[in-house]
Amino acid sequence: MKNPLSIALADSILARFPDPDDIPYRRWCYVQGYVLCGFEKLWLLTRDPRYFAYLRRFADQHVLPDGQVRDFTGESLDDIMAGTVLVAAYQHTGEQKYRLAAERVRAAFADYPRNSDGGFWHNRNLPHEMWIDGVFMGMMFLTRYGAVIGEEEACFSEAAHQIATMAGHCLKPESGLYLHAYDESKSVFWADPRTGLSPEVWSEGLGWYALILVETLERMPAGHPGRAPVQQIWRNLAGGLLKAQDPRSGLWFQVVDKGDRADNWPDTSGSAM
Repeated sequence: MKNPLSIALADSILARFPDPDDIPYRRWCYVQGYVLCGFEKLWLLTRDPRYFAYLRRFADQHVLPDGQVRDFTGESLDDIMAGTVLVAAYQHTGEQKYRLAAERVRAAFADYPRNSDGGFWHNRNLPHEMWIDGVFMGMMFLTRYGAVIGEEEACFSEAAHQIATMAGHCLKPESGLYLHAYDESKSVFWADPRTGLSPEVWSEGLGWYALILVETLERMPAGHPGRAPVQQIWRNLAGGLLKAQDPRSGLWFQVVDKGDRADNWPDTSGSAM
């Protein structure tokens, strides 16, 4: 293939958003983190310097010489995810300001709110709510930090715990798939008053969760005690996804396990993940 879709997509983003801060929907959030992690992978594959320069521009626009991080609040797991870019910048350049900045993001976990079982709230302002996409947002940063900067045991143990806690709550029986969210208080409007679970399996949220399983297993040390449980969760999910895949398009539906409904549709975003 002369022009792979990955390159076409990256070049389109560079043309539309020369400044990575302008990628919707705000200038520091999970969107930049996710997009720029993709740019890093593409740079490692192609060694086209434009892709790493774009990542580094974002890092430099947010990291001050003393390691302060402009626009970072630590108010949500979404906010933490963009910190993954800072770890990548440090890994590939060795510049201490990026390490100091990543350490500031890491410190946000010190007082980050949890449920009684240790599961992180999706947002400091959403009491007791765990969202399946939030596991990706927070643990993408934490596993990268543990692999590159330090606290390997603590970081990977936390990641394994968050992944398993989410799986324990949100597994939809006899499907291998996971519902989108869980509210320990069972009081938010979307939660079942008996179980605290949201009603549906959302394609994009499940896509984020599948990604963090793969990313964690890629970085987690082979002998880590959390590795086998994460592997089993991945096997179960892969089996469930295979059963739910639309045979005609090869995609997955917006509500993953209800492809027979007329008001459902194949979801390109979740399927891409």
